[in-house]
Amino acid sequence: MRTPRPPRSSTCCARARSASSCSISPPLRGSRKRRSRASRASRTSSRRCSCACARSPSTRRRSVRSSRCARTRSAAAWRSIGTRASCRSCATSAATRRGATWRSAVARLACVELPNLALQLLLLREPAWRARPAAVIERDAAEAAVLALDERAWRAGVRPGQRYAAALALCRELAAGVVEPAELARGAAAVLDVLRGHSPRITASVAGALGGGAAWWLDLDGFERLQPSLARWTAELQRDLFGALGLRAAVVVGFRRLATLVLARELAGARALVLGSPADEERALRAARLERAGLEPAALAELERLGVRTFDALLALPEEGLARRYGAAVARVARCAAGREEPPFAPVPREPPAPRRVEIEELANDAAHVLALCEEPLAALLAELHERGLALAELALRLELDGTSSSAAPPLVETLRPAEPTLERAQLSRLLALRLAGRALPAPVAALELGCRAVAASAAQLELYGAATARRDLGAASRAFAALRALYGDACVVRARLVAAHLPESCYAWEPLARLEAPRAQRAQTPPLVRCLLEATEGLLAPSAREPDGWLARGLRHGPVVRVVGPYLLAGGWWGAEAQRDYYYAELRSGEILWLFHDRRRGRWRLHGGVG
Repeated sequence: MRTPRPPRSSTCCARARSASSCSISPPLRGSRKRRSRASRASRTSSRRCSCACARSPSTRRRSVRSSRCARTRSAAAWRSIGTRASCRSCATSAATRRGATWRSAVARLACVELPNLALQLLLLREPAWRARPAAVIERDAAEAAVLALDERAWRAGVRPGQRYAAALALCRELAAGVVEPAELARGAAAVLDVLRGHSPRITASVAGALGGGAAWWLDLDGFERLQPSLARWTAELQRDLFGALGLRAAVVVGFRRLATLVLARELAGARALVLGSPADEERALRAARLERAGLEPAALAELERLGVRTFDALLALPEEGLARRYGAAVARVARCAAGREEPPFAPVPREPPAPRRVEIEELANDAAHVLALCEEPLAALLAELHERGLALAELALRLELDGTSSSAAPPLVETLRPAEPTLERAQLSRLLALRLAGRALPAPVAALELGCRAVAASAAQLELYGAATARRDLGAASRAFAALRALYGDACVVRARLVAAHLPESCYAWEPLARLEAPRAQRAQTPPLVRCLLEATEGLLAPSAREPDGWLARGLRHGPVVRVVGPYLLAGGWWGAEAQRDYYYAELRSGEILWLFHDRRRGRWRLHGGVG
């Protein structure tokens, strides 16, 4: 996850050249003189703060007097634990996160490639073969072809495509078995079940394309608010696959399907790679070996004669000549490597929700009673379909009659198909009513079950369903606020409004809320950092070098400070009560992040808020 940038306010923040520290007390002792020199140097510098100084000359003079952009020198003893702020006039970046972070606005995806899935399944079935050369063969016959093999068999000279008899002649200890297509399909389905727990949108590589290996791509769009570290996420994914199924996978997080698939094959094992930018991905792909693209051996041999062994060499050749001399498959790989085409892939259909079952305590004797009992499970079924991005294409109603244990009263099954896949509850209820109206029940109904067949829903269907089932009623909220104002006065319903001020506690004001409006959410390129300000600052314990457990800023109950980012200098209020503050972000051992400052004039530490 990218280090979030705090929200820009109207406060004229000070520049900070470094955001670093591992211990707050050593740098602060004897550092006032160094800071005063840096502050004097900043006042004479030609570079001015962009948040206040890019104005008219008179306003610039007032801004410079009220907000001095002091530059601090980074002490060599401080260990860097924060990233430099992207806005130098508002340098309030938070502490760094462990692992790779989200640094690009380009949509990311993760390729999960299971090397030799059939061989892994065979070794799970025959664990004693792990100490021997092993291979998967086409069928249990001497003339059967070798489909997959491990490293030991490769070193012994066995190659895919050889006959089983020839492979045994090369490696007498070779253990070979057959993996049926049904077993391979069950293994792939089990892998897919694990992957669904990590991403709702999954696509799979098409069989026979790019080597035909078992590979899936997971869409990571929108994960930046859920997963703070991509490296940690890939480790959890690999751990889940191995813990649940005993399978090892290579995971590559990148930006293009072909690049991530090729680099996953380059890892050659249960390893992970997180690419920070499309440029990094491009460099890694160009250095990868061309055989990882799954081309035919004859085409690879022809390219080998020209010295084309990597993707970098392949992209240097003209595309027209590739198609004419080496075939359409090589030209397609070149187009995919250049980013002009996507490799073949197939969206993985999402699993429909489980059928909804209702046990009826008082037996239903008529169709109207049954229809009323269907309303609640039907609503729950449509809600789950909407969450999964699906629409109902077929509705199945199963009625279990009283005495179903005997052959005299078999269950009744009704199947309804709307004109097109839908999420409209009223339309489905009307179809159920029409079907049950003409049905005579031979016996009372003891239980009913609602199932469905689902397809992918369109964006319009999902939006209409969300609008129809929205729980936020703005009119009801306005009426409730009016009642509160009538009961407690007009000042009881207010909202915060940003105002232009220099100190953080003066940057907002409360104003009456006349009417509640719907939120207008916008997708942020950089996730904002939310600071919660206290209504009044609180005193903190001063740091002490003699404290063995570290700086207990909020006492023993909250734990010591483990990381500090700062200082960020702020000065203002020269016309009245002048303020000179050094702001810091302090992370406690409990995980809480404090926003605190050191008051230079009074020599005290104060807590101004926290980070949420």
